[in-house]
Amino acid sequence: MKKLGFVLLSSVLLLTACAVRFEKSADTTGSSKVTALSEDKQKMLDKATADYKTFVQEQIDKLLTDTEGFVKLLKEGKLEEAKKVYPLIRMSYERSEPIAESFGESDVKIDFRLADYMDENKTEEGWSGFHRIERILWEDNTTKGTENQDKEE
Repeated sequence: MKKLGFVLLSSVLLLTACAVRFEKSADTTGSSKVTALSEDKQKMLDKATADYKTFVQEQIDKLLTDTEGFVKLLKEGKLEEAKKVYPLIRMSYERSEPIAESFGESDVKIDFRLADYMDENKTEEGWSGFHRIERILWEDNTTKGTENQDKEE
């Protein structure tokens, strides 16, 4: 999970640093020209970028911290406690999901629904992530079966 957070944050920083700092201005002839951003607009963009970077970093840090505690509850077999904290962990992930989705398989491994997984794979084997844990906790009413959820592939 630490690797995922590092990769997500690093990629956001990289993408932000590589962003083109120009705006397109419409032209009635059907063509367009590119003009540099004004100093005020550039400052606003820089501030928004820095604020978003801070937000994403906070969400990833919270997700990591919450997930470590959640994994401990699962390993200790504390079903009811795990059920109580699960929605909070999901919220942390959901707030960082737009970034995770930009990294191909990361979101699929973390947040793939069974029906979608079955459509693609025709078997449950290999299905992992939040929705699998949900099924184990609420349908199977146990923590058994979550042991392999933190394995790196």
